[in-house]
Amino acid sequence: MSIVWVFRCETHGRAFTVYAPGCVPHGRIAVVHVTPDGQPVAGAELLGDTTFFGAALQAAKAQVWPDSASALDGLARADAQGAEAHDANADAEPGGVRRTQRRRQRGAAKLLGLLVGGDRIAERIAEAFDVPLVRLRDFRSAYERACGWAERAVVIRDVLRALPRSLALLKRVVRAGAIAGLWPHPRGCDPGGAHREPF
Repeated sequence: MSIVWVFRCETHGRAFTVYAPGCVPHGRIAVVHVTPDGQPVAGAELLGDTTFFGAALQAAKAQVWPDSASALDGLARADAQGAEAHDANADAEPGGVRRTQRRRQRGAAKLLGLLVGGDRIAERIAEAFDVPLVRLRDFRSAYERACGWAERAVVIRDVLRALPRSLALLKRVVRAGAIAGLWPHPRGCDPGGAHREPF
């Protein structure tokens, strides 16, 4: 779990929130695994199963989170037996149920430009990721043709594999999420300076 700090400037009477690197406002999981200085976390994939894209990546591997009823039944059985019940997907599932997995998968598709409301937004997302628009259009077509959650998840996985890997990936993902309307446009600051600048 990430830590969020709230600071208050006594001189100016204003407060602001500082999110951990890789996180976005109101997000419960990192969008990309990075250290405070923006480097990849050792031993973790930048866009792995425990990031914003994890639900889709797991669905692409046929790891389906339990539905609400089976999750509750499993907990009840564990309590009755005095031990933890073990589900085959429990190790891969980060505490959610199927409805959460699908909601996160839709969010990932929207962030990647697969479920956006127009070509202009898709164009801006392609630009944010430094991916040719024609390539994104191909992925959008594949996503539209896909039947069911698992096939759509495979398209999302393929888009993630096509993204350029660099230390700029976090900025690109956060910028694309803002363009897609998932969170506000980020603002960064220069710790050595006194002004705010676009992320």
